[in-house]
Order: sequence, then structure tokens, then C-alpha cells
Amino acid sequence: LISISIWLSENIKDFFIILILLPIIGIAFELGILKGLKIKAVVLALYLIGKTENRYGLFS
Repeated sequence: LISISIWLSENIKDFFIILILLPIIGIAFELGILKGLKIKAVVLALYLIGKTENRYGLFS
């Protein structure tokens, strides 16, 4: 039970990080702030999602 609760807390933490990051990246796109960093931001977002996916086996 302890390991499950730890797993859930880590899973929720990563989920909220992604939820927070994606709108920020989207807003930056809209405002054109990250002109030179758009590709890096997309790669970073995909990397974070992929890392979470691999770690927890989501979307399998």
C-alpha cells in the first residue's frame, strides 16, 4: 500500500507538471515569445510526456 501511494503521488506530480507546462508553452506560442525556442519547447514537452509514459506505462 505504501508503494502504491508513493507511485500515485509521483504520477500525480508529473501529471500536474505537464498540465502546467503545456498551457505555458501554448501561451508563449501565441505571444511569439519563444521564437527561437519553439522547437526546443515542443521537444521538451514531448520528452516529459514520453518519460512519464515510459515510467508509468500510461497510454499502453
